[in-house]
Amino acid sequence: RALRCQSLGFAGCVLTKIVHHSAMDKQLIHGVTVNRLRRVFNGFPFSIPAYYVSVAARNLGARKERWARERVEGKKYPEILIWDSPNFDDPRAGLIAKVGSSGELTELIQSEPANGMLLCDGRVLSAQHDAMQSYSSDLQQSQIFASFPVWNDLHTLRESPKGILVTSSGTDSITEISRDGKQILWLWWAGEHGYTTDSFGKKRTLDRQLDHRHFLYNTWLRTTHVNSAQPLSDGSVLASFFHQGILGCINRETGTVTTIVADLKRPHAARISDGKVSFADTGRGIAYLGTLKGDRFVTENSVQIETNWLQDAQFVNGMWFLADAQHARIYFANKGGEVLAYDQFDPEWDFFEVLPYRED
Repeated sequence: RALRCQSLGFAGCVLTKIVHHSAMDKQLIHGVTVNRLRRVFNGFPFSIPAYYVSVAARNLGARKERWARERVEGKKYPEILIWDSPNFDDPRAGLIAKVGSSGELTELIQSEPANGMLLCDGRVLSAQHDAMQSYSSDLQQSQIFASFPVWNDLHTLRESPKGILVTSSGTDSITEISRDGKQILWLWWAGEHGYTTDSFGKKRTLDRQLDHRHFLYNTWLRTTHVNSAQPLSDGSVLASFFHQGILGCINRETGTVTTIVADLKRPHAARISDGKVSFADTGRGIAYLGTLKGDRFVTENSVQIETNWLQDAQFVNGMWFLADAQHARIYFANKGGEVLAYDQFDPEWDFFEVLPYRED
């Protein structure tokens, strides 16, 4: 059945009772024991919209050590490995969590490493390694919604006029699929548009006819590690290029890329927020909001938090949602850059994306 994607809006902030938790209390949810979420207000408490948050893994400390070892300079050239799906009790496995407006962790599901999400027809679509999974709103029922051989290490999902735009970071590609998840409508393949060398300067050749779902491609073997893609009203696609440090605009007809913003540090999270373009300058902890004027991005607002990894940033009804993957926190800030509150999660949770939703 074709899914109908929905945009979200929230009522204005109202005062609410503050929820106090002692640091790192334990909580049991559907048989899974996790550290309890702790909400901290900077001043007078106010209501915060409910949201889902995706967790790529639950071993952030170990992942940080691995990332440090994997830096390109002076390191051994990585091997291509066979994808080994982690068991649900493996800390390499992911999570999707549901947080109520009162600051309680209300639902939780263990999953494949979970990246981008999209709300469609009352269900939560989740980008995972080789497939898009569909969950009920309470996260307790799931099924595979779509999976294609060109997919590997899926990152973001964005609604498009004809369906859903999907970034496949492992194959340096972007696909647009139909709303029923049954066919690919458009495919952008980085290797066919000038992005042919990996981080080591070696040529990367990928066979489009190969089933890439079975492999694990190291991030540094990729030519772009394109990690988010947002369709624009003129038909082009805005995308963040991790290795190049740019926000680029892809022409759907020719596949050529025009650089819109350069000199970014590991950018992520290109999207439309409240009618404006937003994205994260991840390595500097800066979120940007603005408009596109031709081939230029005009900044209207920017905020910065103290982190070396701002994984996600979006502006919703006058408030920033900022996912700090270094400290496992979701910050809520105003346009002036003032942090109004934050939610502290288990410090081993490696965040990917936040998905606000209405509780009605």
